[in-house]
Amino acid sequence: RLHRLSVREALVTAVRREGVGGLYKGVGAVALGAGPAHAVHFAVYEAVKAAGGGYEAGHSPLISGGAGAVATAFNDAIMTPVDVVKQ
Repeated sequence: RLHRLSVREALVTAVRREGVGGLYKGVGAVALGAGPAHAVHFAVYEAVKAAGGGYEAGHSPLISGGAGAVATAFNDAIMTPVDVVKQ
């Protein structure tokens, strides 16, 4: 039978079993992956925004929005397979 725990009960159980450090298991791997992922996203964002004239006077906010969409799609295309392998 499946027993569902509240958030509080789950936290208390985790701390009892593994100590406070158990709450942070895996944070190192996530942090190591976040740096390159953000670097890819912002590099693509800046390149697309510059190519679209996003730094010129009077540019449309759509350029920034489009650059963000392209950067997110590019980043996800690269990082999703990495995350799948990591898991």
